[in-house]
Amino acid sequence: MVRTNAHLTRRALVVTGGLGLGGAALAACGGPGPSSESTSAPKTAKPATIEVLHEFGPNSSDGRWMGELLERIRQLAPHLTVTSTVTAGGSWEPLQTALAAGTPPDISETYVANGASLGAKKIAEPLQAALKSAKDWSVNDYFDGPREAFTYKGDLVLAPMFTAPMGVAVNLELLGRAGLAPPAAAWTWDTFADYAVKLTKRSGSEVEVHGAAMPTGNGFNSMNFFGGPLWSHGGDWADRGKGVVTFHQPEGVAALEMWVNVALKRQAAPTAQPENWKGLRGSPFANGLAALAFIASPALPNHIRDAAAFKRTTVQMPRQKKPGAHFYAHGFFALRASKEKEAAAEFIRLASLPEHVANWNVASSGMPTRKAAAARKEWQDHLRGQPLLAAFNETLTYMRSYPALPGWNEVSIGPEGIGQALLDAVQGKMAPRSVMEEAARRADALLSQQVK
Repeated sequence: MVRTNAHLTRRALVVTGGLGLGGAALAACGGPGPSSESTSAPKTAKPATIEVLHEFGPNSSDGRWMGELLERIRQLAPHLTVTSTVTAGGSWEPLQTALAAGTPPDISETYVANGASLGAKKIAEPLQAALKSAKDWSVNDYFDGPREAFTYKGDLVLAPMFTAPMGVAVNLELLGRAGLAPPAAAWTWDTFADYAVKLTKRSGSEVEVHGAAMPTGNGFNSMNFFGGPLWSHGGDWADRGKGVVTFHQPEGVAALEMWVNVALKRQAAPTAQPENWKGLRGSPFANGLAALAFIASPALPNHIRDAAAFKRTTVQMPRQKKPGAHFYAHGFFALRASKEKEAAAEFIRLASLPEHVANWNVASSGMPTRKAAAARKEWQDHLRGQPLLAAFNETLTYMRSYPALPGWNEVSIGPEGIGQALLDAVQGKMAPRSVMEEAARRADALLSQQVK
C-alpha cells in the first residue's frame, strides 16, 4: 500500500450514537468490545460534538477497524458525538481546503511525510501538552522510529496508530530450483544481488522471471523502498538537527549504485514495468514472475491470498553496514483550531490506547507504534498465528522513516522530486552521484522556503 496525496473530494458519514458495529457484533466478528483496561471518561464530562477527517474508507482493512474504533470510543465516552468525514483518498489537501475555508475538523489524520508541517504551520496541538494529565499515555511508550518521525522541535504532533515497515517476500520454490537456500535474517545487499541474478530466468533476450521486483513507480513508491538501503549503507535522508538533506552523500550514492547494479546493469530487476506484468490479477510475485519482492507489511495478506500456488517466506531487508528498514505510517492529531480542544484531546487519548493500537494493527497487518500495544496478548496471538509477519515485527527496534522536516512531502513527489530522481538513475538517464546531487540541490532549495 503506497500513499499519495492527490486532490480529493470529501464525503461525510455522520456518527450519532455509534458507527459500524456494536459491542456484541464486534465480539461475534473477532473484534473485542471495550475492555476493563480502557479508561472511560467521567460521567460528568461535558457533551461535545467533534469531527474527525480521515481517509480510511469502509472497504479497506483500516476503514473497517476505524468503524470499530469509533464504536468503542462511543461506548467509552458517550458524551462525545463524532462526525466521521471520509475523503476518497489522502486527507492532506482536503484538510488544507477546510483550514482555508475556516471550517477545520477537530481531529484529522495524515501520512508521515506531512508530520513536521503540522508543527511548523502550528496546525496540530502538541500532544505532550494536550495529554499531560493522561495516566494511560506517555510519549516514551512509542518505539523510537515513530516517535522520531512525528516529533517536531521537541513536540510530538501526531499520535501514530500504525507503521508499515518494508520486508522481502521470497518464492521458496524458485529458490529451490536455483539451488539456493532461504536468505538468512542478516543477509547483505551483496547476497541479495547474487540471489537476484541467479533467480532471473531468460528466454533469449526476454526476461520471463525477474530475480527481484524492485520499485518502478515515482514518489513514495521508490522512496519507501530506498530508505532501507540508505540506512543500511550508513546514510540518512537528512541531517535531522540542521534540516539539510544528506541522502546524496557517499553512503546514499553507494545505496543507489547497488540498485542500479541489480536492475540496470545486471538486469535482474525491472527498471520500468515489464509488459508481462501489465493487467495481472495479483502482484508479479504472486504470479511467479518475480522471485523476491519488496513489500510493506500491509501488503502481506494479499500476497498470502494470491500466492497460494507455491511455498513462500518473508525475511528482513538486507543489511550492509547495519540493519536498515523503512516504514510509512499514519496517525491522528488534534487541531489547534478546534473549538472543542478537550474533546479532541480525549478522542486522541482513547484512539491511542494500547488495546486500540494493537487491534488496528491486527486488522491492517501493520506494526504497532506503542511498546504497550506490542506486549498485549491480542498482538502476540496475532504474530503466532501469522508467522510471515515475524520478519516485519523484528524491525520494530530499528526501523526508521522520513525526517520531520516541513515540506518533505513536497520535495518527495512529482517530476522534480526525490522519488523520480532515484528512478532516473535506475533507468540510466543520469549517473547515481550526479542525480543525487541535483536532487539534493532542489530539495534543499524547496525546504528552505518552508516555515521553520
